[in-house]
Amino acid sequence: MDSPPKLPIDSMHPTAMRKSFLYDAIVSAKDVDTGGALYTLNGVQEYLIARTTGKVAKRPEPVTRATTI
Repeated sequence: MDSPPKLPIDSMHPTAMRKSFLYDAIVSAKDVDTGGALYTLNGVQEYLIARTTGKVAKRPEPVTRATTI
C-alpha cells in the first residue's frame, strides 16, 4: 500500500520560526532603545483579548517616558 503524500503542516520550520522571533525581538529592542513607543502590559493585554474574541478594540495608548538624569 502506498503512503499518502506528505503535506506541509506548517510552512516554516521550527528553527526558522525561532530565528524570525529572535530577529523581531532584537529589532523591537533597538526601536525601544532609540525612543520607540512603549505600552503598558495591561493595555496591550486588554487590546489583544478584545481582538481575539472578535470585539472591536482601540489600540492602547503609548506611555510617556520618564526622563532620568
